[in-house]
Amino acid sequence: MTASQLMELVAVLVVGIALGVFYFGGLWATVRRLRRVRKPGRLLGLSFVLRTGVVLAVFAFLAAHRWWWTAVAVAGFFLAREVTVRLLKPALDEPK
Repeated sequence: MTASQLMELVAVLVVGIALGVFYFGGLWATVRRLRRVRKPGRLLGLSFVLRTGVVLAVFAFLAAHRWWWTAVAVAGFFLAREVTVRLLKPALDEPK
């Protein structure tokens, strides 16, 4: 593997991590706001469509260029999910 290919791999992994942070961070922010809005279903639906649309559009862009970019980005996406869950779990376990 050349240095150029390694940099490409790292860049795509970072894109996947950024997508994961965007998606799961957005979900966390949406759930926290649900109690304060008049129509929580609308907020949840809009948030889902926006987050999913952005993530799928980026994955489609990556897949159109190189199939393995998508695989690496998906790995980064789920890596971000694991980190997000571990970081937010203490906040979820606290009594209210």
